[in-house]
Amino acid sequence: MELPKHFFKVLTALLVGTTYLSAFEGGKPTCNRFIINYFLYLLTSFSIFFTAMRVYEEQDLQLEKSKVIMLTLTLFALTMGMIFIKNKTLQHLMFICILLILAYKQRFILKDVDKGVIEDALKKMMIIIVFCVIIALKFPQYMNDSFLVILFFSLIFVVLLRIIDVVFFDKKFHDIISTISVFLFSCLIMYDTNRVVNMAKECRVKGGTPNYLDHVLDMFLNLFHLFNNLTDVLD
Repeated sequence: MELPKHFFKVLTALLVGTTYLSAFEGGKPTCNRFIINYFLYLLTSFSIFFTAMRVYEEQDLQLEKSKVIMLTLTLFALTMGMIFIKNKTLQHLMFICILLILAYKQRFILKDVDKGVIEDALKKMMIIIVFCVIIALKFPQYMNDSFLVILFFSLIFVVLLRIIDVVFFDKKFHDIISTISVFLFSCLIMYDTNRVVNMAKECRVKGGTPNYLDHVLDMFLNLFHLFNNLTDVLD
C-alpha cells in the first residue's frame, strides 16, 4: 500500500516534537527515560531519512563520480565534527546533514533494486535485529572493548577487500564480501545495544548530560549498512 505523499513529513514533525519534550528538560538532555529517548531519536532519524528520500525521488538528480567523492569526504568531515565539536545545536545540525547525504546516496543505491528484494531484505533485517538484541542482552560479558577492537579491524579488512575486488576482480567476490559485512554489522548492533543499556544504567545512577546523538548515529549507520549489504546478497 502506497503511503500518503506527506506521511513522512508529518511523522517527522510529530517525532521531533515528541523527542524534544521527552529527551530535554530545561533545554538540556536528560537521563530520565533514557531508553525511550534513544528510540525516539532513532525513529526520528529514520523519519528524516525517508522524508529526504521521498523529496529526492521527485527530482531529476544525478550522481557523478566527482559528487560521490565529495559526498563521502563531507560525510567523513561531519562525522569527525560530531565527535570533536561539543556544541549540542551544531551536533544536531551536522547529524541532520549526515542523514540528508545518506538519503541522497541511498536513492541511487536502490534505484535498480527490485521491490521484492527490498521487502525481503527488510524482513530479514528485522529478524537479525531481534536476534542481535537478544544476544546482546543475554551475553553482555562478551560485548567488551576487545570485541569492538576485533570488529574495527575486521571492518578495515573488509573495506580493503572491497577495494581490491572492485579494482582487480571486477566485483567477482562482491556477494561473499557483502555476506561478511552483514555478519560484522550484526555484531556491531549487538555491541551498541549493550553500550546503550550500560549508558542508561550509568546515566540513571550518576546523572549528567547524556549524548543521545553519539549512540543514535552509531546504530543508524549499523542499520544502514546492514540493510544495503543484505540487498547486495539478495539481489
